[in-house]
Amino acid sequence: MKTQALYIAGMLLLGATATSCRDERTLGEGDGRMMLSTTIVHDVKVVSRAEVTSEELASSALIWVSDLNKGQHLYTFEGYGSFPADGLRLNSGRYAVEAWAGDSIPASWDRKRYRGYQDFEITSGSQTQVELRCPIRNTVVTVTYGDKVAEVLEDYTLTVGLNDGITDGSHSLTFEGETDARGYYMINSRTRGFSWTLSGTEKSTGKKFVKEGVYTDPAFAGVTDDTHPLLAQTTNYVFNINYTYGNEIEIGGAYFDIEVEPEPVDGKDEEVLIALAPEIKGTDFDIAQTVMAEPAAAERLSLYVTTSSSLKEIVFESQALASINGITAYELLTTDHTASLAAAGINWITYAQDTDKSKITNMRINFEEQYLNSLPAGDYEFKVTATDEIDQTSTATLRVSLSSAPVMLGEATDVAYTTATIAATILKESATYGFEIKGGAYADWTAIEPVVNGTAMTAALTGLTDGTTYAYRAVADDFTTREQTFTTLAYPQFDNAGFEFSTTGQAVGTSKQTILFGDFWDSGNHGSATMDKTVTTLSSDVKHSGNYSICLESQFVGVGGFIGKFAAGNVFVGKYLKTDGTDGILGFGKPFPNLRPKALRGWVKYNPVAIDNVAKDAPAEYVKGNMDQAIIYVALLTDHQDTEWNVPVVIKTKAKDRQLFDKGAENVLAYGEKIFDATSGEAMIPFEIPIEHLRDGVVANIMCTISASKGGDYFTGGAGSTMWVDDLELVY
Repeated sequence: MKTQALYIAGMLLLGATATSCRDERTLGEGDGRMMLSTTIVHDVKVVSRAEVTSEELASSALIWVSDLNKGQHLYTFEGYGSFPADGLRLNSGRYAVEAWAGDSIPASWDRKRYRGYQDFEITSGSQTQVELRCPIRNTVVTVTYGDKVAEVLEDYTLTVGLNDGITDGSHSLTFEGETDARGYYMINSRTRGFSWTLSGTEKSTGKKFVKEGVYTDPAFAGVTDDTHPLLAQTTNYVFNINYTYGNEIEIGGAYFDIEVEPEPVDGKDEEVLIALAPEIKGTDFDIAQTVMAEPAAAERLSLYVTTSSSLKEIVFESQALASINGITAYELLTTDHTASLAAAGINWITYAQDTDKSKITNMRINFEEQYLNSLPAGDYEFKVTATDEIDQTSTATLRVSLSSAPVMLGEATDVAYTTATIAATILKESATYGFEIKGGAYADWTAIEPVVNGTAMTAALTGLTDGTTYAYRAVADDFTTREQTFTTLAYPQFDNAGFEFSTTGQAVGTSKQTILFGDFWDSGNHGSATMDKTVTTLSSDVKHSGNYSICLESQFVGVGGFIGKFAAGNVFVGKYLKTDGTDGILGFGKPFPNLRPKALRGWVKYNPVAIDNVAKDAPAEYVKGNMDQAIIYVALLTDHQDTEWNVPVVIKTKAKDRQLFDKGAENVLAYGEKIFDATSGEAMIPFEIPIEHLRDGVVANIMCTISASKGGDYFTGGAGSTMWVDDLELVY
């Protein structure tokens, strides 16, 4: 069987001390160092490198380190990347390292489990390289058929399950006909072998054929994923099905024979090196932060480059380097300018694996005081790009600011909708410090009182305007820094909230055309398209701003005024799902962040007429001859989804199946509505609907429904009632 081994190698950093751990213990100095490389052995046939999911395996790996002398678990690392890149310092003694990766599924076509165990010894002053081999822990099943099988059976399958007492199908897989598929099984302490069922249809008679059996393997007895010592190799159980004579399984005078043949899987046919990308970091400083110093007073800086495989290339570049040789970029492993760079105050040291001095795995780049203090005041960037032998690349930039200014401005952080934090670093003692801000409600530069903690100066800004750009700067005595900017997050609003665009599309469930308003809004009037009626359109005659408003005109949709149905002009946030006869099934709601707007504003004009259509099952409040009313309502919803349609709320208008929105439902977290009578004047007027908090919960969806006839759910209202709506805005 074609196999593949994946090596996940640990980074080596000689001369460094481990300083972090993923559990409550602190890594001690120890007597020696344990370096780890992990091998995950696949038994899958490799078609291309793209199919290898090594990164997923490495990130999911759980690694334990235990003290064998004391019988004590010491460290847990979740994900191979959390294992200390510079090794684990341990006292002299005997230890064991274990690793688990992948999924422990009883039966699966593609989800596999890997496990490894290795003991090792640490002696004083030593560096111990531990290679942990993690073979696949699944038992593999494949199926083959003899040439004559297809002459007797058709539509044949073989179901193979663990013989462990579980019969609900979760521990079984069904192999369909001739297939190269591999089934992966996790045996447990109850497993005694496999149960199998061969099924098909007899070609000669058309009858169903079923034969069951059990294969027992004594090697399974008592074996589990946690058993020690680990099995030396995975076994592939090949179910060979042949058409023969003289056996007990009879079909029309012919016989079938099922033989199970175990084959070992050694996992050595192909190996691929999977390594963590090179790491570039500062010594005693965070490379992500600008290093600040006064001109001619900077101290030495060093960068470390560490990699899990041999370095192939280190590119070092900066415009500041031009003053040395007129060159702004160097490849440090091959450059001819080592001496001139060292003379200027830039040098580097390389480290190699003990077993192969030619394989450089680490580098330290030093910026001596001599070089840094030769630079004039200003801001400088030094970019380092490291590439290893398997072409993984990492880039980091060291930023140095040399300035005699008393304060240096930093980046804004924690920028949200109405809040942000600005920061600066105090470089010299001054009598006064502070910030100034401009933008939004701050028409001119406005002083902001800072919080000073040592050399750190910050200010937490509140009450800002969302979606707004602000400028800020730091001041100290008579000195003012250059300004920087940040932009607050914009609160989410309805898509196409001004109804500036629409498209013509096919009405759901019909061959007719209807008006669509983007993916955010839809109308319940798809059914009216069957009568070539459009009750919801855009209007350029009545509007608040832009080119259009949305116009909702309630109409009787039918023939001769008596065959048909009343349709209220409406639009809603969501999707029209299905036309059911002359009725509709609607999906209310669209995804929304966990925010709680306090109101919905907009502009409206409403010209109602008297109610002239009242359905038999309409509520008593709707009386023919009374003036029609319009309604707008908005709700915030949880992440509840209807299981049939996968939408937050399903509305059904057919009388016998009627299902309407319930504002008191448990998935409704906040709600607001407004009922409209006729508006005065020819122009649109503003409205605001408070959104009332009903219950706590995580907001996941929002819905909004607008109808020119409040009784539209019951096909009740006044034919001719017309409503225009424009420029909706959620208020926070």
